[in-house]
Amino acid sequence: MNEIKSKETVEKKSLIDEIQNQPYKAPLVNITEDENSFFIIADLPGVRKDNVELKIEENSLSIIGKVDFDKNAKSKFILREKRTGNYLRSFKLGDSIDQEKIEATLENGQLLLMLPKKESVKPRSIEIN
Repeated sequence: MNEIKSKETVEKKSLIDEIQNQPYKAPLVNITEDENSFFIIADLPGVRKDNVELKIEENSLSIIGKVDFDKNAKSKFILREKRTGNYLRSFKLGDSIDQEKIEATLENGQLLLMLPKKESVKPRSIEIN
């Protein structure tokens, strides 16, 4: 007899566990900065918000994105130039980043990460008396 588990008792499987035996590629990114933050813009075409996982372990930020493939599709490719797949990319975080305040948004296949700088590394002006 199958046991039915409530949502509270079912642990969500990590995306990294789901894609580890599947092909993946590193998403293309742009990295910029201003006085207060660093910004990472990563292209994740075909990835829904609930299929993106961001992990910070040992000062390393990982982006994991899973693309849902329609394995039941009845059509087959005649020409295939556009490739999609799962995504995995990691970045080392320096001591200047306030890891507790990192924010992320996903819109139209682009993931925007805002990595705020710690107050101690932000430029400041010193008043002359």
